[in-house]
Amino acid sequence: ADLGLAPSTRVVMGSCDGHAATLGAGAVRNYEGYFYVGTSAWMSCHVPAKKTDPLHMLSAMPAALPGRYMVSGEQGAAGRSLEFLKDILYPTGGANSPIDVYADMNRLAAEVAPGSDGLIFTPWINGVLAPHEDASTRSAFFNQNARTSRGHYVRAVMEGVAYNLRWLKGHVEKFIGRPFEQLNFIGGGASSDLWCQIQADVLGCTVRQVANPRNANAVGAAMAAFAALGEIAVEEISARVKIAAEYRPIEINRRLYDRQFREFLEFYKRNRAIYRRLNPVARASD
Repeated sequence: ADLGLAPSTRVVMGSCDGHAATLGAGAVRNYEGYFYVGTSAWMSCHVPAKKTDPLHMLSAMPAALPGRYMVSGEQGAAGRSLEFLKDILYPTGGANSPIDVYADMNRLAAEVAPGSDGLIFTPWINGVLAPHEDASTRSAFFNQNARTSRGHYVRAVMEGVAYNLRWLKGHVEKFIGRPFEQLNFIGGGASSDLWCQIQADVLGCTVRQVANPRNANAVGAAMAAFAALGEIAVEEISARVKIAAEYRPIEINRRLYDRQFREFLEFYKRNRAIYRRLNPVARASD
């Protein structure tokens, strides 16, 4: 009565962004995986039961669907890392910029060979989250040389975010007890065809680019509402989520990224102690 609504009005409760995104990504059946790259990044799927892996910051929490659970494994600055670089490379590239800054960055990255000529970026601007919580470790570009260009930096950021997701992928697969044969891709990062191919090459599996990937969270919230109201069956949701394109690993790129991923992890292991000495305040707040 206070809101002026009829007593017969049907009300559907909303959900958190990750819960809605899981439906908007079309990952409805158990173990159908997807990943998101926006400001942050995560990889997830529905699972049949509650489970926790605190060592690697993974847990299965109640999902948006009744009686279901979903894996939660979130990383830190993903798209935020690209935005961070954008602000450095394009200090006047705001809303009034005469060019589409992100499109220009994508163009520069596409002109650089896979592997960025050995330049590797670690996307830990605000520390490491899943699969290993570490508040003191920070971001870096390493293996630069005199020929390193703006395009190298942009592509290295894209690849570094993918390396970080690959690190997470191994632990999520162990958590669910099976490998992902394919992964749906949502979020602003999925708007880049180049980034989709990089993800496929680094992750070593087919990556399916969801159509209109920026709005997957809103689409998922709508799908949950339609299902709750009985307008559609839960089993229909996956088919209603359109896939714009599929990207399969290119073998020569996959082998190159396998080597660089090993160095990515080695860099983390060898430099943790240095970061802890450089960032004692962050360490104390763990």
